[in-house]
Amino acid sequence: MLGLIRAEALLFYAEVLRRKSILVTFSLFPYLLTLLILLIGSSAGSFNAFESKVGISPVPFFISSSFVLMVVLGVSDEILWRPIYNEEMGTSPYVVSSPSNPILRSLAIPIPRLSLTLVLGSTSVLPVLLYYFGSGFLLESISIMGLAALSGLALSSLAIAISGLATLWGESWRIIQVIRPLLFIFLGVFYPKHVMPTFARLISSLIPSSHTIEAIQTVLLGGSNILVPIGIGVALFMFYLPIGQKSLSIWERKKLRSGGIRT
Repeated sequence: MLGLIRAEALLFYAEVLRRKSILVTFSLFPYLLTLLILLIGSSAGSFNAFESKVGISPVPFFISSSFVLMVVLGVSDEILWRPIYNEEMGTSPYVVSSPSNPILRSLAIPIPRLSLTLVLGSTSVLPVLLYYFGSGFLLESISIMGLAALSGLALSSLAIAISGLATLWGESWRIIQVIRPLLFIFLGVFYPKHVMPTFARLISSLIPSSHTIEAIQTVLLGGSNILVPIGIGVALFMFYLPIGQKSLSIWERKKLRSGGIRT
């Protein structure tokens, strides 16, 4: 596993060094998205109305939510689009012929990007939360960043399952383009689960990261009951792992039967 992570890190950080604008983009993303949401939201209602409904000022809520979204979608995008990238680059035969475990290989894909995102989170989450809540909120701020990382990792098994199944059905990029915005909605990042309609809450409950995101929102609101949602998120992560393993195995056998690949 460490060798796979190292290989992915070499590829990812080589790209970061080549395109240093990635660092600026990752640092500014939470601020720009929060600003956009606040500008649109101010036309629909006041900050006081938001705080009375959600229980927290919109600025720290949305800066944290934007950071979590960047982390979670970064992980899902790395996994969902990798098979398509390999097909376009002609590297699928080498991937299928690799002796490494396909599920471990897929889990290793987003870790380098995740590590960089967490480091850059100190430029957005930490200063804003410490400004609003004071230095006494430092541990909570760090825990929010850690839970954001857990949210990304929790989604990885579901993303692997979706990626494998979408590749089997063909034209996987169309399926991903439909699923990605749905994940954006049902994760509960900007629209907490407790204010969702019942059907949306049920769908959200099937996504591992929605539970760890619920734990993040609990920390933001000053609560401490986070072990249960974290446990549910981890359990769902484990539930989707064998599905992802099976879909990847079927996809690899399909590639072998299609010709052009020998083991």
